Amino acid sequence: MALHFLTSSEMSIDVVVTCDSAVEATEEQKAAYLDSGKLEDLGSHEGATMFRLKALSPSEREECEVRAGAYTRSELGRLLWVQAPVDPTERARWHHALTEDEREAMAS
Repeated sequence: MALHFLTSSEMSIDVVVTCDSAVEATEEQKAAYLDSGKLEDLGSHEGATMFRLKALSPSEREECEVRAGAYTRSELGRLLWVQAPVDPTERARWHHALTEDEREAMAS
């Protein structure tokens, strides 16, 4: 498909799944649609599976990251994970010496 980059979060593109059985189009029409991205090239697609492509604004992107759990990890846990020894025996002793708060941070 002719992909177009969306430069504004106000714009969106609707895309039809051409292999959906609800699409009544010839192979040539499907190829034309996939090449141009224009729904009118596809023919009848009523009831077909569609999805919308949309550029996210910075606030929408952050909102999605929060919903996905991007900001739920403990920074202390991340730091401890990086500092942990590689050798399994040393790591076990190191982990055993952590405070309860540090262990919780590692677990989260």
